[in-house]
Amino acid sequence: MVVEKYNTINKIAAFPVEGFKALQQESQLEGYRFLLRLEKDWLNGTNTFSAAGEGLYEVRAQGELVAIGGINTDPYGASAADGRLRRFYVKEAYRRKGVGKMLVDFILQQHAANFERVSLYTGELAAGAFYVRCGFEKVLGEEKVSHRIELNS
Repeated sequence: MVVEKYNTINKIAAFPVEGFKALQQESQLEGYRFLLRLEKDWLNGTNTFSAAGEGLYEVRAQGELVAIGGINTDPYGASAADGRLRRFYVKEAYRRKGVGKMLVDFILQQHAANFERVSLYTGELAAGAFYVRCGFEKVLGEEKVSHRIELNS
């Protein structure tokens, strides 16, 4: 794993951030629409990752936006102690270089005091394998959850 030392993680306070459109376009070319949803929800106020315990983060490499991801209180969870990893995307050129894992680890570490467990949903096999490498367990039989990790256990 190579996580280059010039990668920086920042919490996003205003949106859209510089370089977002290019990241969004790349994701659309791969068939993903969740960065369109991120932009729409942020701009209309539906989800600005600003409730207590939430956050949206970016990873930059030499100033270029190379990854984005956030955490919310899980709208499908049983309690406020349930978090949900959302809108996670790593630029193709930066995959398998430790950038995605660095961002997941950072988000989980920053929000371990806010949530007891964090869930997510992906239908992609490669993404599922990535989340397992990040410590998540595959979940079967739950409609809106494919993976979950218990924090502070």
